[in-house]
Amino acid sequence: MHKSILQKYFSPVLYTILLASVFIINARNIVIKFEGNDGWQKLNSYYIRDIIEFKGEVIFCANEGIFSLKDKLNSKSAYCLDTDNTILVAGTNEGLLVFDSSWKKIEIIQDGYPAQVRSIKNYNKIFYFGHAEGSYGITTWQPETGILFQDDFEAYIRSIEVFDSKILAGDEDGNIWISKDSGRSFDSTIYLNDEHLTVRTIKWIDETLHIGAGWMYINFDQTEHYLTPTDFESGFVATGDLGILKYENNGLVPFNDGLTDLRTSAILIHNDVIYCGTVSGLYKRTLK
Repeated sequence: MHKSILQKYFSPVLYTILLASVFIINARNIVIKFEGNDGWQKLNSYYIRDIIEFKGEVIFCANEGIFSLKDKLNSKSAYCLDTDNTILVAGTNEGLLVFDSSWKKIEIIQDGYPAQVRSIKNYNKIFYFGHAEGSYGITTWQPETGILFQDDFEAYIRSIEVFDSKILAGDEDGNIWISKDSGRSFDSTIYLNDEHLTVRTIKWIDETLHIGAGWMYINFDQTEHYLTPTDFESGFVATGDLGILKYENNGLVPFNDGLTDLRTSAILIHNDVIYCGTVSGLYKRTLK
């Protein structure tokens, strides 16, 4: 019987151990290769808050500042971002930061209004931003004319969306406040459940309203999925601690190969690449 070189020079027991070790190493290499090429790739180690596209670039904000994929644009910590395709607006603990297309910064001073901005939504060149301190509520702001309206309805606002000509504002107590007059007043509410869970995200995607408040809601109807959703993109859900889920065969399946931190905060699809923000870094993955 022909013996290999290892069998000639090592005892049967040691030979078995060495052979098993080679198999384990090869298996690990296969996994690492798969995750590096086809799975998520980590780009940095920042605490990511939000991700958007502005002037063809991916822009994200974090505890450590505001960044493009190439440069640090500002050192101020920011919670949220939005754009009207002319300016980029970031919400911070000290009001708004506004950048034009040349990245010139203009700092907005909110005289007499609460400073901390935790959510922003642009609609038809008007920005709605929600506060989480002081005389909390929603401020309506237009770049050319300044602050238009301020409604202090005593709720810490964490998410904003415009749906069916109404402005929806989700708070930290499980309520969605509704304005039917372009932000002048928020005089009606939808109470999602008895658990008082923060409405972390509201997104109008693919002709459907997606809401994340502990449970996932579709068009205000509670689904079976308790995911703590933090963001939605077409075909994907970012969850609080389960990573990224993908819609597949009328269900949700994990999309986490290579994602080493499942505490996701934001997602963006840009040029066939999906970007995912977590509390320990920004990741990307090719969708092709």
